[in-house]
Amino acid sequence: MSLPRSPSAFARRLLLLVLTLGTAGGATALWADLLAQNGLTILDIIQIILFALSYLWVSPFFWSSILGWLRLASGGKTPGIVHPHHLLPGVEAPELMNHRATAIVIPVYNEEAGAVFARLCAMYKALERSGNLQHFHFFVLSDSTDAEAWLAEEIMWSKVVRELNAEGRLFYRHRPKNTARKAGNIGDFCQRWGGSYEHMIVLDADSLLTVEAILMMARLAKLNPHAGIIQGLPTIIGAKSFFARSQQFAVRLYGPLIAAGINFWHLGDGNYWGHNAIINVAFFAQQCGLPNLPGAPPFGGHILSHDFIEAALIRRGGWRVWLVGEIPGCYEQMPASIIENGKRERRWVQGNLQHMKILFAHGLHPMSRIHLLMGIVAFKVSILSLLFLTVGLASSMYAQFVPPSYFPAYKTLFPAWPIFNGDLALSLLAGTIVMLTLPKILAILLRMGKQSRLYGGRFKLFLSFMLEHIFTVFIAPMLMLIHAGFVVDVFRRRDSGWGKQNRGDADTSWGEAYRIHRYHTLFGMVLGVMGWYLASSLFWWISPVVIGSVFSIPLSVFSSRVSWGQGLRRAGIFVIPEETNPPQEWTDSLVHEENLTPFLPKGCGALGDITPVLSDPHVNALHLSLLPSNSMTYCDLDELAKARRKLALGLKGEYVPPLSSAERYALMFDRETLERLPLGVSPKLP
Repeated sequence: MSLPRSPSAFARRLLLLVLTLGTAGGATALWADLLAQNGLTILDIIQIILFALSYLWVSPFFWSSILGWLRLASGGKTPGIVHPHHLLPGVEAPELMNHRATAIVIPVYNEEAGAVFARLCAMYKALERSGNLQHFHFFVLSDSTDAEAWLAEEIMWSKVVRELNAEGRLFYRHRPKNTARKAGNIGDFCQRWGGSYEHMIVLDADSLLTVEAILMMARLAKLNPHAGIIQGLPTIIGAKSFFARSQQFAVRLYGPLIAAGINFWHLGDGNYWGHNAIINVAFFAQQCGLPNLPGAPPFGGHILSHDFIEAALIRRGGWRVWLVGEIPGCYEQMPASIIENGKRERRWVQGNLQHMKILFAHGLHPMSRIHLLMGIVAFKVSILSLLFLTVGLASSMYAQFVPPSYFPAYKTLFPAWPIFNGDLALSLLAGTIVMLTLPKILAILLRMGKQSRLYGGRFKLFLSFMLEHIFTVFIAPMLMLIHAGFVVDVFRRRDSGWGKQNRGDADTSWGEAYRIHRYHTLFGMVLGVMGWYLASSLFWWISPVVIGSVFSIPLSVFSSRVSWGQGLRRAGIFVIPEETNPPQEWTDSLVHEENLTPFLPKGCGALGDITPVLSDPHVNALHLSLLPSNSMTYCDLDELAKARRKLALGLKGEYVPPLSSAERYALMFDRETLERLPLGVSPKLP
């Protein structure tokens, strides 16, 4: 089958470049003209440079959105890739698939096992109902370092295999040493089992795909043998708090527009976001072995933002990377609060800055270098915004304290009165507002027809849009300061590590909000006072930044509250189509989670949640059957010795001091103790 004629990548990218440079250059010229009317100072020159850099960042996103809107409005699809609709009508997925099954891999790291396996059950049953289950195998790839999470995964896997009759189709592996984190986890899968599969669909622990998404990915991969990665567009689902629901609404409404704009100029030289994508296993195995970067973390060591690099290496190998926004039903979840979301972004900041060491690697495609550069710059823009604000305030203060020279050195008949072109200033402000808001307005216009009922109707859709926009304006200063702090943190050589992601719905406490945002509040107060007393002409211009910063603590607390989010949902605000008409896979996953949760081990005294492996013969036998024969080579012997001494006390009926997390984890590798401990007899616990 011949590929559709590929559009001219050069022409499209040249068009975007011309539009970007023209917009940024024109706006910068106007800004320079405005500042130069009374003579340029050093502060003015710095402002002009910062203004130009800011516009160079905003302009391509603006024009990408405009071009994406034109494509969506005309009903076009991702250009340059063969879609299933190019085939004759009636051709079903089984005829398109290779004789080898596609692996669906789910990497987990100290996650809630019940929720992970509930989503897996929903996808498994959906494939079974569709008659296509025989084409897929599921792998849960555990990197968990928490003994309780590890044991819960094993129990859930065993139960789900029995309930689904999935023996030989649903596999579980716990990796004793989580070398290289998620990238190493996927790499280990490719080394051990990759040869049996042509493609793998990579998910995150919180991912959920509808059967339509899974089958479309598989068909696209079959129809496009030149594709190394086909990335779906993730959409948030299941959000409950105010913050999470606002982000869920924004991603659902604006995401397709952004994806369409990106596709206009990325074409087959796109990027990879690490999940909800189908990957050619052979291409990935050949190209994507990631090195350890020289030096110590945060700039050296394992690459945290591995997905960008994997896309660049696939493209260097001669294969294509596509983002296909038309793939339906690609879901993920969202942290419930600004603080929890920040913990995830802290790792992204460090990972993206690591790319500075890879940016000029040999053989990378120019577009791959652009993706890496944009990732490096993305969070540094917060520093840029902060500098622009600071320099602008300093410049205004300078004008207040340094009187203008009314009588210049050259001869003149009249004094040189200060000039301020208010019309030009307002024009620049209006242009900036248009660039920031027009893409959102275009996105909402696409949904104002019949689709508006899926968002609660036109009026509720408009109210949701306005509330999301206002909320974004007021949390933007807080996010700017958070991201700027992250960048400074990395340059101070502080390593983020790879902590467990909290996907729960716990509200942010006032104490935690104070600890995180107290300096943001102080910044807003200082900025407001300086603006009001020292540069009053500038105060109203910076008032959104002042308000957002001063009220960062209550904004963070109240936006994390589930009660606020659910109240808005009952009022029809921030409603998305997946709530109006929920996918069956989502409703099924909630039912499965409710049914599976009672089977998870519960905390029991000093041993925590690992008591069943010591007292329940079935759990004990299951765990031992999954342990590698050389399990003791992965065990911390010092921690194990402590755990054994405590167990000995318990078996004698004496008081057992609580086992630490490290001791419980070491005990899980101890085949000798687990085999010899009298089963059915728990140590005496306090």
